[in-house]
Amino acid sequence: MDYPVIARFYLRRAKHALLKRDPRSLFYAAFELRCCVEARQAEYAEALEALKGTKIRPWNVGDTGKRIRKNSMASSITLMRMKFPDGSEYSSYHTPVTDELIGVVERDLNPLLHCQTVYRKQQDVWWDEVRGKL
Repeated sequence: MDYPVIARFYLRRAKHALLKRDPRSLFYAAFELRCCVEARQAEYAEALEALKGTKIRPWNVGDTGKRIRKNSMASSITLMRMKFPDGSEYSSYHTPVTDELIGVVERDLNPLLHCQTVYRKQQDVWWDEVRGKL
């Protein structure tokens, strides 16, 4: 089975897990979403000339986000248009990982990546609250 480790594939697997509506799948969805954010930030960090040769710890999303913002001019969604000598053009969007998303990862996803200390029945509203956050 192929398991691509690119942000969009992590996001796709998270969405698939959430659509299962199975309580167990929430933990896997949280893991895949966390990996999506880590992978996206790692992609941005690799592309920044200022961070070349520095050690990036993708699992530390807060620190990585700060380093990217410090060394990048694009703190908002940016349209990039590239024109080539042959006259062709290519457009793409840069969508940064926001502080809000980093907060969600650190505050809401991290607890789902560890053992649960409270047993919850399947009817517990906690499951729907978690699904809503994801």
